[in-house]
Amino acid sequence: MLTRDSLTWIVLLLVAAVGYLTTAAKPPTEWGYMEWLQAASFLLAWIVGKLGSSPLAGNNTPPKMQAPALGGLVSITKLPD
Repeated sequence: MLTRDSLTWIVLLLVAAVGYLTTAAKPPTEWGYMEWLQAASFLLAWIVGKLGSSPLAGNNTPPKMQAPALGGLVSITKLPD
C-alpha cells in the first residue's frame, strides 16, 4: 500500500543511499568484501527502522475505517454511516 508515510520512507532511503555513496571511498564497481558488508548493514538498518514504524494495529488499537483502493496501492478512509 502506497501512502504518504511510505513515500517519505522511500525518499529517506534514497537520500540516505546517496549520502552513503558520497562518503564511500570507491564506486560500487570497485568495492571489496568489506565495502559490500557495510552497504548491506546500511540496508538492513534501514529495513529495521522501517519495520519499527509498522502501521499494523496492536491489541488495543481500534480498527480503522479504511478500504484498499487502486489494487491495494492506497487506502481510503470510509465516512461513518
